[in-house]
Amino acid sequence: MAFNAPAGFPTSQATHSFWPWLGNKPVGEDGFYMLTVADNIATKHQIVYNYGRPATGIQPLATFVFAGLAWLVHLFHGSEWTIVRAMIVFGSALFCFFAWMMAKLVASLGPKQREPIVFTVAFFLTLCGYDLFRLFTYGLETGIYLCLILLCFWLTLRLSEAGKASWKDVIALGVAGGFAGLARIDFGILFAILLVFLLLRRILIPLQVVTCGLIALAITSPWFFFVHSVSGSWLPSSGHAEGRLISMRDLARFPRMAEAVLVNVFPWIYSHSPVPVLFLLGAVSVLLVAFLFTRSPETRAWLTSPGQYLKRISPWLAGGVSLVMVYIIFFAVPSFYVRYSSVIVIVTIPILAMLFAEQPAIIRRSELVVIPLAGFFMSYAFATLHRGYVGNNWLIDAGYIRQYYPNAHVGSFQSGTIGYFDRNVDNLDGKLNEAALKAGMAHHMPEYLDSDRINVLVEWPSYINETLPADYLAREWMPCPYPLPVPNAVCLVRKSAVRPDGSVTP
Repeated sequence: MAFNAPAGFPTSQATHSFWPWLGNKPVGEDGFYMLTVADNIATKHQIVYNYGRPATGIQPLATFVFAGLAWLVHLFHGSEWTIVRAMIVFGSALFCFFAWMMAKLVASLGPKQREPIVFTVAFFLTLCGYDLFRLFTYGLETGIYLCLILLCFWLTLRLSEAGKASWKDVIALGVAGGFAGLARIDFGILFAILLVFLLLRRILIPLQVVTCGLIALAITSPWFFFVHSVSGSWLPSSGHAEGRLISMRDLARFPRMAEAVLVNVFPWIYSHSPVPVLFLLGAVSVLLVAFLFTRSPETRAWLTSPGQYLKRISPWLAGGVSLVMVYIIFFAVPSFYVRYSSVIVIVTIPILAMLFAEQPAIIRRSELVVIPLAGFFMSYAFATLHRGYVGNNWLIDAGYIRQYYPNAHVGSFQSGTIGYFDRNVDNLDGKLNEAALKAGMAHHMPEYLDSDRINVLVEWPSYINETLPADYLAREWMPCPYPLPVPNAVCLVRKSAVRPDGSVTP
């Protein structure tokens, strides 16, 4: 896919191409935000978005790793498209490494005589998780974050088994936790819960807890100081842009999170399946696991005996539940919930692998598990990547802007894909634009557009109509003379900026 996906910009959503367009999938809208900043780090040596805006709405560790990839691509005279291809290769390789890490960990937890089959089952349970594959290749921090989470998980299991931590263990956990925090800042909630549990169980003494926390804080604090120096807030701009306290009108967050948890518990279920399919596969999966429990006495003992797996992972279960509730209460973008709750796979895949690996038929023939898992993966891949259809308008919009408005100051609320391929596009939802974020929160977006001399808007109608007053739109803006080739987006041009030939003043 990385080498065969076509570059360029389609002009309609029906492309009839077997391979997904490079700017559409698997790297996605929010991934392109981070790729834009990463490319600017590599070429301009600054943490900025388009128009030189300081970027705080990114996850720093992954962005700097991606900047290294972008630097290598530029070193060999690659293009913006080559960076995307490199990201697909990197994400896929990291995904395979994560599956290997998971399999090694799970195999070490099981009985020695079944170690090969446990490894095989755990490896393919992970590798054939289609949501996991999409998360690792989306262009965000999730892959790096999950690898670091798995390292922290292994360290805490080792500490629980030993019953007492050495100072070497304390330093290792602090360093791993610090880098996991750089990968995603909300790991701090989970890390604090882990340290409290380890303290209450007397695995860590108070001085070790403080030391571990200070090591992690020393690693993450430079980023928070940068954020504060730019915005005056300790919270990155993406947190403000995506956060909203739950209210009665937001109760739909609960079923959306339930779906996210379901697909992270059972990796053979894909989150974007039709709702009836989700319910059917979820019900069948619950019945299957219940049946396997009745036939797995060794796994039941491994789970529930004193000091065994369930007790050792209880800090992670408590932390995972806490994170899920934090996301439901404070974060207003349910489409991110699968990514937010992906930490769940760290504790569930070992249980599933042990259950499958205890069945005599699977011990004799591992393909009884591998083939169905691969079948699920390939069916999801065919339905989402190889159906010859661009599922959104962003890549088409990017080509439209490049063709008709390459020199205009263009604004877009969802500027990930568009802003990566057209660097004259400004971000308006505030993820990577502090000024736009403050204007939107104060309901002063018209004043911001005027003062920043943004002359073209390309966006979904709902975003424009919810943010800009109707009288302001009627007075200052008109439809672009060149119609967009997609029906679910709109292009508006400032009336005072239109030239006689239909172009726009820069």
